[in-house]
Amino acid sequence: MEYYCFNFILQLSKETELQIIMDIIMDYPNKGVAWLGLLMIDGNLKRMGLGRKVIEALMVELKSNDILSLQLGVIDGNKDAHSFWKSMKFTEIRRSKMVEEDDLGIDVIVMERTV
Repeated sequence: MEYYCFNFILQLSKETELQIIMDIIMDYPNKGVAWLGLLMIDGNLKRMGLGRKVIEALMVELKSNDILSLQLGVIDGNKDAHSFWKSMKFTEIRRSKMVEEDDLGIDVIVMERTV
């Protein structure tokens, strides 16, 4: 399988520090699907609509690159994140368990949105 990864770092102005980090893998886990591995927004900028704008702009860009859907994982129990992604029209497609070195499983909700 062939896939490629993009990392985005957004700094809104020269006077500010890093605001957004986003990691996207194209054509993963399947061709025509992108995986959002990470989206971090500076805590001072949360609840200002920036996340929505970034995701909507990303969806436009993905569509122009022949990507059909975007998938991501949300840790089960993270109600704020789950609520945000649901409001962005992502739906649950399956549940998975992420296993760490200490063999403690973390339940993950895998979500997807058509581009």
